[in-house]
Amino acid sequence: MKVSVKTIIVLLMILIILPFVVLDASILIRMTDAKKRHAEEKLFRTLEDIEKPLEHLMTSSCDLLLQIIQAANQQSFEESERLINLLMESLKDRYASAGLVDENGLVAKTFPPVLFSIDVSDRAWFQKVRSLKGPIVGHYLVERVTGQPGLVLARAVEKPDGSFGGAAFVVIRWTYLQSILTSFVLPPDAIATIRDSEGLVLARTLEPEKWIGKKLPEADIFQKISGRIGRASLQARGIDGIERIYVYSFIGGSFEQGGIYLSVGIPAEKVLEPVRRQAMIEGIIAAGVCLLAVIAGWLFGKRVILEPVDAIRKAVEEFIHNIRYRIPVSSSWPLELKSLAFAFNDMGDRLSESIRKYEESQTDLRRLVDQIPGILYRAEPDSPLSYIFVSSQIREFLGIEEAVEYPFPWFDVIHKEDKDRVLAEIKRFVHDAEATLLRLEYRVVDKSGIVKWVRDEAIKIYNGKKFVIQGIWRDISWRIRSDWEIRLLREALDRSSDGFVLVGSKGRILWANKAFLMMTECPDIQLCEEIKAILLPIIALDQAGMEFLKALEEGQAWRGRVRVFSKPDKEASVWDVSISLWTSKEDKQRKLLFFRDVTKEVSLQNQLFIAQKMESLGTLATGLLMISTTSL
Repeated sequence: MKVSVKTIIVLLMILIILPFVVLDASILIRMTDAKKRHAEEKLFRTLEDIEKPLEHLMTSSCDLLLQIIQAANQQSFEESERLINLLMESLKDRYASAGLVDENGLVAKTFPPVLFSIDVSDRAWFQKVRSLKGPIVGHYLVERVTGQPGLVLARAVEKPDGSFGGAAFVVIRWTYLQSILTSFVLPPDAIATIRDSEGLVLARTLEPEKWIGKKLPEADIFQKISGRIGRASLQARGIDGIERIYVYSFIGGSFEQGGIYLSVGIPAEKVLEPVRRQAMIEGIIAAGVCLLAVIAGWLFGKRVILEPVDAIRKAVEEFIHNIRYRIPVSSSWPLELKSLAFAFNDMGDRLSESIRKYEESQTDLRRLVDQIPGILYRAEPDSPLSYIFVSSQIREFLGIEEAVEYPFPWFDVIHKEDKDRVLAEIKRFVHDAEATLLRLEYRVVDKSGIVKWVRDEAIKIYNGKKFVIQGIWRDISWRIRSDWEIRLLREALDRSSDGFVLVGSKGRILWANKAFLMMTECPDIQLCEEIKAILLPIIALDQAGMEFLKALEEGQAWRGRVRVFSKPDKEASVWDVSISLWTSKEDKQRKLLFFRDVTKEVSLQNQLFIAQKMESLGTLATGLLMISTTSL
């Protein structure tokens, strides 16, 4: 990321002021918390005041349930019904109805009395009281005796054997709960609400007709207090969507037995608005101070820092195009920037000298590379190699006239029959961590279509960041041709019926063809390392044989015909023999021996000679006979 000096100066000014801004913000936060705690304390006092009559109502209602159950157990049906009416008559402003329910959910006794049968077995409170002992606090409902809304409380009636025998119930009027709330003076803008455990509103100080009996379990306030028992504070949105600071408590025995939620809340805006106004004022002041500090820092920094730095920046930009450019130092500059300018100028002088030496060394290096009998290259292991440097000999080797471009497309000139093999070997070399040396021989095709052989030798080098491949290509076309010619000549000599032997300076056999081995009946040349060991036993030691062996021993040229006894029981063979001499590069004498079996030719010549001799004798005898006849 590029950051200018101007930005740094501004940021420094901001960093200087930032601690004061943070300190001011922390003070505002503490003030906000103090204001919020003060409001919560006032709400908790109001909550405690309202809790007392509600708790008394719950306790007295539970006691009333016990009295109804006892009256039913101790009195006759008529007397218990009369007693219930008597008890409820004085409490009819508090309770909408009361009575007893049998184990099947049918109302047996009610206040006020009814002449028809009422079934409450489907009511949630009846199903709950069957499974729990003791009193339960039900939910908001419209009771079926008088059709009035209220909060139902019930208690199970046990039979003598301990089984469920029904229940006693009372329904508290919602108006009575509402009157309890309205009897208290709340803090300004505060609102108190009573809810059952399912979230239905039982009483509310603000707009009760709008909200009583509304099931709003999805409201933010009820989501946060639902399932919690005890007393606590929180901040949430009410059923009307207004953000408030609430305190609440759960009134009841336990959450399983049921109870009611009492909450008192005050709009958060009313509590926090003064603090927010103060925060806005202080924020504006802090912003103004920051702005003034930035302006002052900017003016100071521009004079002392920005102008000299800008001059140095321009000098550096000019230095890119002209390495001999130097910074003109002003006397008004600070000491540190003067030192920087002097150091820059000194760096330029030294860099110019280094560049001059580098260019000279590069020239010498290029000359040295051009004199190497081969083509140097460098490559990066990239699918499989990317040739990033190739020495200039490549142009002459491939017949390229244009300038070499990188990466060099070496794989394009490899002969198609060798390309797969070369790629496989290079890939193995690149990925084999233990492989350090690569040696390959393959064909390439130059620009004129001429096929040439190269020997590719390379090593892997780590340059501090990654591995690179460095190697050399050598033209070995001459060696391949020589090897081919040698193989061709050896094959021709092996197919010849004449024997050829190459002998070293010490008389040891360096090479012999198959014909010689057959002629001398020597199965393996390794067993007969010296030529004398082979020839001496079979050469007839007549005058010609002695001359031949002497010439072979003394290293002299010789040509003649010798007799050979390949086996003792066979007749002698006649060989034409020649010894040719030359001196090798190592200044050692070499002998090439030539053997040809001319036994049949000599035999034919002898037969011809005998035939000619007999013919001459016959001619002579005929002449003599004619002469004698004439004379007679």
